[in-house]
Amino acid sequence: MVKAVLKSEYATVTKNASDAVNAINASSSKWLVEVQQCMRDTYGYELCLQQLCETRWNSMHACFASLLRVRSAMEMLELKFRKDSELPSKVRVFGQVSFWDTLADAEQVIRPLVFASLKLQRDENTMADVVVCHLDIFAGFSKRPYAGNNLVREVEKRWRQCEQPLMLLALFLHPAHKEAGKKLLNKTALTSVGSLCRIGVYYFRRFKLGEDMKICIAGSTMKTTQCYRLVILRRFTAIGFA
Repeated sequence: MVKAVLKSEYATVTKNASDAVNAINASSSKWLVEVQQCMRDTYGYELCLQQLCETRWNSMHACFASLLRVRSAMEMLELKFRKDSELPSKVRVFGQVSFWDTLADAEQVIRPLVFASLKLQRDENTMADVVVCHLDIFAGFSKRPYAGNNLVREVEKRWRQCEQPLMLLALFLHPAHKEAGKKLLNKTALTSVGSLCRIGVYYFRRFKLGEDMKICIAGSTMKTTQCYRLVILRRFTAIGFA
């Protein structure tokens, strides 16, 4: 997903930010020293500028955030040496308001990716957690004025590769994600209570009977499918969806 951002509307600002940081860090004897001095003059302390590595999902956000938190110092550097012919051309973007505005927007876009990546590294994740992460990423991309439809389409492409009925059922049956479920309830053909019950019947059949189903069927004259539906409805009622 991070690679999709690299190829999106943010490709230019990503390259500019990466090139500027690399140019500064490459000149450790001169321009890095000047950057550190501007930081001390502005904030009273120094901060590191993180380099972007395309193979590391969190390095893009670290690079953007490290620049944004010292924006005033970087603008001071560019203004101070604007007429200096030795100032690397890659660093001159620090004097452009459009660069900083787009960089801030890009940082906001990839922030949900960072949160999702950190969250999904836990051992106790469920399918419901994956669905919630998809929702958060989709919401984050949809809100940004410069993102357009490319990143949204990328999320939709990834979602289509998932076993959607099973993952939606996992979300709606997970009590910890009740609020996320409420936002989706009856919004699509798959997220109505009736559809979710049918999905549940299918997966109960596919994965064999659970203990709840055995209790339901024991001594009952109802058909098996009716029992499946009853158990699922009980779960939905307990969570608050039915």
